[in-house]
Amino acid sequence: MKIGDALREVSREKRIDSNTKYKLLGVKWYGKGVFLREEKYGREIKATKLYQAKNGDFIYNRLFAWKSSFALVPEEFNDCFVSNEFPLFICNTDKIVPEFLLNYILLPQNINSINNLSGGMSGISRKRFKEAEFLNFDIPEIKVEMQRNTCNKIQQVSKIMSAQELESINQISFIGQLRQTIFQEAIQGKLTAKWRKEHPELISGDNSALKLLERIKAEKENLSKEGKLKKEKPLPLITDKEKPFDLPDGWVWCRLNDVVNFDTGKLDSNAAIDGGIYPFFTCSKDPLAINNYGFDCEAVLLAGNNAAGKYNVKYFKGKFNAYQRTYVLTTNQSSLGGLNYRFLKILLEYSLEDLRDKSLGSLTQYLTLGILKSLIITFPPVSEQLAIVERLNKLMIIIDELEQQVLKSKERSEMLMHTVLREAFVDI
Repeated sequence: MKIGDALREVSREKRIDSNTKYKLLGVKWYGKGVFLREEKYGREIKATKLYQAKNGDFIYNRLFAWKSSFALVPEEFNDCFVSNEFPLFICNTDKIVPEFLLNYILLPQNINSINNLSGGMSGISRKRFKEAEFLNFDIPEIKVEMQRNTCNKIQQVSKIMSAQELESINQISFIGQLRQTIFQEAIQGKLTAKWRKEHPELISGDNSALKLLERIKAEKENLSKEGKLKKEKPLPLITDKEKPFDLPDGWVWCRLNDVVNFDTGKLDSNAAIDGGIYPFFTCSKDPLAINNYGFDCEAVLLAGNNAAGKYNVKYFKGKFNAYQRTYVLTTNQSSLGGLNYRFLKILLEYSLEDLRDKSLGSLTQYLTLGILKSLIITFPPVSEQLAIVERLNKLMIIIDELEQQVLKSKERSEMLMHTVLREAFVDI
């Protein structure tokens, strides 16, 4: 039968009142249900009318139906509102069990058909699945009791899959905490406590971090006098209250600006092109490409805009260019030594949470150069920096392998769920 034989579209149209606050719903992708998208006063909404949703309504997102954006409205969202991009339907329960319809429509072959039926522009966000196409969609005409039995089977497996998914989430969270703990032990010198006992000569005298810091400051002053480095006002001294823990022998506290030189990218994101030969670093996760470069050096790059809840840190050596909001950090690595680039990356990765707390902006957070320059860091002797990097890399390989195992287990669970869904409908 056609879905329209068992469903009726409903329109509970409400004129928007400027002084009323409305709870607006959305529909998650991949059959993950309904969610509260935002709350707005009528005066903040451009449309003139909204549509009231009721508990048990069948709902989908016309723009992202091809992304499995179908759901049933739960009781907690009764009397919330949607725009006209979220059509609402009432099921005739004498003909169709709502949960059966939802599980059936989410089958991969049906989502593929929906993708083909979605009209509009070719851009992924403009492909609308119209109500007429939905109501004309074919669905098996079977007894309601059999539909309920099928839903019960799926529900039993779903509970098991949900428990496994929760366990995977907990494991990923634990791995994240473990990773951060290891970073913390690295920047506190705990990973290399044994190494220090075995190499006292590499952390004392002229090899101490204090002597190294003095040489770096002297070198920066000389470069400033020669006009190769911009002269800056000295930053405030670090107080004892700002030092969160005691340092090992041979280490010192300093500000990032004491040991790092700063530059920023000069290009906007439109500079990226297909087929470019040089990396182009932006605030996104992966570098794009470009045909010209502005930097030819070893550097650590930090995205100045907060992307997906965190700042991205990357190490790179060679020719590249960068987006305006990307900070390019270089160090004074002369024959006397300096701050190792890979250790600098470790320091920044450990400091991301602190940097996020200090960020400015509301919708899009961003870091100022002043925030970065003032960041307080631990500064070990050069040889110990290398020892820390080596030790940390070995541990991170183990942590990454653990994370991949958890992700693969989660992927297998999802594949099993898809298999169960298919098998549940085999005899229908």
